[in-house]
Amino acid sequence: MRKIELASWARADIFYYFSRMEFPYFALTVEVEVGACLEYMKAQNIPSYLGMIFLVSKALNAVEELRVRVVGDEVLLFDVVHPSFTVQTTDGKLNFCRGRHVDEIMRFLEINTPIKEDAQRGVKQGGLDPDNADLIYISCLPWLHFTSLINPVPLKPADSFPRIVWGRFMNRGHGHAMSLNVQIHHGLADGLHVSDFISKLQAFCSVPESGFSPEPSAD
Repeated sequence: MRKIELASWARADIFYYFSRMEFPYFALTVEVEVGACLEYMKAQNIPSYLGMIFLVSKALNAVEELRVRVVGDEVLLFDVVHPSFTVQTTDGKLNFCRGRHVDEIMRFLEINTPIKEDAQRGVKQGGLDPDNADLIYISCLPWLHFTSLINPVPLKPADSFPRIVWGRFMNRGHGHAMSLNVQIHHGLADGLHVSDFISKLQAFCSVPESGFSPEPSAD
């Protein structure tokens, strides 16, 4: 993690412009083709929800601008951000998991499966604690396919967490489509960066052998 020096930050003017707005967020909804990914997860016994959380977290972490957060009066760039994802408890309520992202799917499942199971039993984990700035807010609406979505967000002050929501996997005959909604703070990232994230996620879903493989070492 490092502090961004606002005086020399290239997008400081954009950040200040949108930060003065009561609602500095923008969102878009697209369809992602996930047929090959679903087949791969089924063959490898990867649970589809945690598997998609892994790919979303991996794609988002690959875009630097989506790892920037506002913490108090500072703007911070995190090395890694982690999924805070929703689950339904055994008695039908909503609960929030404080997950961890690692760039290896089996290790990811080893860490996050018990977190998910605890949350389903109703264990509170602080998954929406704004003091945990290194988060991605993730949810899923598996009951329907949507074409737009608005998330509840704080306004005074606005927060800087990206919000990712996807819907039901829809059989299109030639494959499976997944609606994906992305909502971000416009002071920190633009449509270019959201498009980069979506392109990376689509690439991971289209070639899941690559998506679920660890990134090569920089050494």
